[in-house]
Amino acid sequence: MKPSKSAIDKLMYGGRQLPGGGWTRDIRYFDGQPPGFGIRPYPSGKRVFILRYTSPTSGKRRFIPLGAYGELTPQEAHDKAVEARRLITRDGIDPLDKRKAERAALLSARDGRYEFRVTADSFLERYAKKETTERTWKETERILNKYVLPKWGRKDIRDIRLPDVVELLDGIEDKNGPVMANRTLAATRKLFNWAMVKRGLIETMPIGPGMAFKEKPRKRWLKDREVKALWKACDKAGWPYGPFTQMLILTGQRRGEVAGMRWGHISKDVWTIPAEDTKTDTEHGVPLSGPAQKILDAMPRLEGCGYVFGTGRRGDKPLSGFTQGKTVLNEVFRAKQPWTFHDLRRTVRTHLSEIGTNNDVAERALNHARRGVEGVYDQHAYMPEKRYALEAWADKITRLLDGKTAATVNLNAERKKRKIGRGKRT
Repeated sequence: MKPSKSAIDKLMYGGRQLPGGGWTRDIRYFDGQPPGFGIRPYPSGKRVFILRYTSPTSGKRRFIPLGAYGELTPQEAHDKAVEARRLITRDGIDPLDKRKAERAALLSARDGRYEFRVTADSFLERYAKKETTERTWKETERILNKYVLPKWGRKDIRDIRLPDVVELLDGIEDKNGPVMANRTLAATRKLFNWAMVKRGLIETMPIGPGMAFKEKPRKRWLKDREVKALWKACDKAGWPYGPFTQMLILTGQRRGEVAGMRWGHISKDVWTIPAEDTKTDTEHGVPLSGPAQKILDAMPRLEGCGYVFGTGRRGDKPLSGFTQGKTVLNEVFRAKQPWTFHDLRRTVRTHLSEIGTNNDVAERALNHARRGVEGVYDQHAYMPEKRYALEAWADKITRLLDGKTAATVNLNAERKKRKIGRGKRT
């Protein structure tokens, strides 16, 4: 192809997504000189000029990015490619090695306090770990390590501008969706605000208002037939993701909370989730139904691992690798619509309403945050009410598996028989 603006404007990514994540490299080479001069389109729409060459020092084939289209014109990129080729053929210098050496020299001369990764470490230690819950700071740390530091780690925080933030967030939205882009936006906004107000490292915020991406609320929930099919798929998938997913279905708790379930948090038929492990920062008691207790009885107890669903492969750590686990389940659970683990929580909440559970009880069973005066004054634990609701839900699942009609239980009538409160207290 010709290195013309019209040709590049029409250029689209032509590679494919790899099964384990990531994308294949798609490079188009320009006709003429210098050899190896081309452009690489990305799935996000970004296009970067590159030069392919054989290193004069190592003899290996290498690629050096020359700059993004839009920041460089085709002619400017061509001039950079010619200059790099001259270094290789005339001076015997590897242009990529030269660039790395120049960056290293610049970093050594720069005040280390202003490196983004140094600021991020300080932010986590001096603010996040002291002022936020363990759950929150760990998620902030994960977001920074996975999405931000690979891009900005060695950057001078004073040099980060709005276009840098836009490029970072656009890339995350393209690959991981608007929800993760917004979580990253929130984490970096707090970091920059702390760096400016508490440390004086920057004078202006590189993040402006109105940058959040629109998130479409999910409404997916599994109906009776799908619940039955997924449960049987869990039986086939086996340990650890099979019983883990069944526990999600039975309890309706959050994925991270079930993954973090410890043997020491279970007393007879009650699982107590510590406040530091819940999203609401309050201790939460979960009554365990008969089927839930059967799952626990069948779980192996691994030496040196206190987690119920821990594999022991990484020591005393909770279950992870949920993408892999869902892939295993999808091999036997052929859902007509895509589903996520969080959809199971919505599934439980919907079915609790369907079988007649009082709204207050259903909300407390899932440990949704209570707002306003009610959250301050109503400190009742609702254990009897939550127990009966989750037992009724487990009974429905059992009926589905037995091929019986999952009849709606009249919970109000049963409460009167058992003298269980409706859940609303004044």
